[in-house]
Amino acid sequence: MKYSFCLASLLTVLGCMQDQQKSETTSEVSDFSTFYTQFHQDSVFQIEHTLFPLQGIPSNADSVQLLDKTFRWEQEDWEMHRAIPPNSDFSSKLLPVDEALIIEQILHQSGDYAIERRFAKINDKWWLIYYAGLNRVKKSVSSLQ
Repeated sequence: MKYSFCLASLLTVLGCMQDQQKSETTSEVSDFSTFYTQFHQDSVFQIEHTLFPLQGIPSNADSVQLLDKTFRWEQEDWEMHRAIPPNSDFSSKLLPVDEALIIEQILHQSGDYAIERRFAKINDKWWLIYYAGLNRVKKSVSSLQ
């Protein structure tokens, strides 16, 4: 009888822990989704949630600029990032690395050009921490076949 009670208690606790973890994961996803939407709609919010000077790569970078790890985007030169329209030639893919880091790859339908952004959750707030502007990308051998 004691064994059954202990087993039932353990299963209840484990079930509650799984529900809490699911709730936290759902909350984290909706938290980023809310941030992401506001980031593209509100220019002040976007500036306030971008870590300037922002690490990255300039658009149309040459080979020297691609190797230069000191390039930074400055606030005074920043252009507002907008959401990608549904009928665009670009598509976006969000790649969660962990609960505090998400990489976004924005790829042109030709596969020849891409943009990369990285978002990190720091002190319970999401931030843009990296931006590689529009650049030509190498196609893999498998995509050429």
